[in-house]
Amino acid sequence: DGSGLQDDCTAIVTVVDETQPTVNCVQAFQLILDSDGLGVLEVSDINIGSSDNCAIVTESLSQVNFDCDSNSPQQVTLTMEDQSQNSDQCTTLVSIVDNTLPDLVCISSVLDLVLDPSGFGSIQESDVILSNTDNCGIEEVQLSQTDFNCEDVGSLTEINISSEDTSGNTSSCTVQINVVDDSDPVFSCQDISVDLDANGSVSISPNDLILGVFEPCGISDISVDFSTFDCDNVGDNPVIVSVTDISNNTAFCFATVIVSDASAPMVDCQNIELSLNFGGMASIVLEDVFISAVDNCGVDNTVLSQEDFNCAHVGITPIEVLSTDIHGNVGSCTVEVTVNDNIPAAILCPNSTTVFLDASCSYLVEDFTEELDILDNCT
Repeated sequence: DGSGLQDDCTAIVTVVDETQPTVNCVQAFQLILDSDGLGVLEVSDINIGSSDNCAIVTESLSQVNFDCDSNSPQQVTLTMEDQSQNSDQCTTLVSIVDNTLPDLVCISSVLDLVLDPSGFGSIQESDVILSNTDNCGIEEVQLSQTDFNCEDVGSLTEINISSEDTSGNTSSCTVQINVVDDSDPVFSCQDISVDLDANGSVSISPNDLILGVFEPCGISDISVDFSTFDCDNVGDNPVIVSVTDISNNTAFCFATVIVSDASAPMVDCQNIELSLNFGGMASIVLEDVFISAVDNCGVDNTVLSQEDFNCAHVGITPIEVLSTDIHGNVGSCTVEVTVNDNIPAAILCPNSTTVFLDASCSYLVEDFTEELDILDNCT
């Protein structure tokens, strides 16, 4: 006081912090999932300048761990508390983002695809893909071409394979397809019969022997190992027919060509006139009436149907000149043989006899006709 006297006392002062922290969040945040499909949200990801007049002692998020199955977007709350247990919150709209491409691995070698006998073939994913993984799963795999046919044979076909995950991320690769046709043509053969022509030869084509061919990819050649036949081939002749497709696949079948010679010789001859001899006989030889015989394969022999003639044949007698070829075919021509009997009959009278006149000096001649000998070649 004024006299310089003093005294003191003590008091407890309680300092109270009632000021809430100022918590600020970003409006939106994209959380990128890792290669395992997981994501961890940090406070620093959404906190923008939060503060407190004293000090913030705790920070917490309503959700920290996210994966491919997490709903997106979703609201996350950031809560901060100071040492006086004053707290405040803010929210952020968190979008879960998967931007990891599928790990697609395709075969590096050319894939040989063999068409079936109908000319068709197809491939599957497993034929061209070695592995196909993704952190969040594969949604769809597409091949630019799966079906192939004969038109794809002969050159490499490049196809594209794409893999899309559940988030729409896409990876792709290419594979070359070598389409192969290794199926032989399918066909059947038939036996045929053919006749030699006038020149002694005949030709056939493979189509004469083939009943039908099934080859979806196309035929390049049809052939037969023996197509021309002559007189030496009369009878059964085995042949081989081959059909080759555009991929050089060849199939064979066996058939028999039965060659026949149905042509008879062409015979030319001439008529003849004969005279019977004293014995009432006449004969001819082949050369008397035969002019020629022509055959496509050759004449074996020529004979006459009749060589000897007698009185019974006087007049015109037709006979045949018969030519037989080497295969038994017979040709003929007709000869008119005119047989003449030009020898007159010979009369032999009785021997001379002596007769006597009667009293009246006359003689009645007897009938000597029965005593006559009449000789003739045809009587």
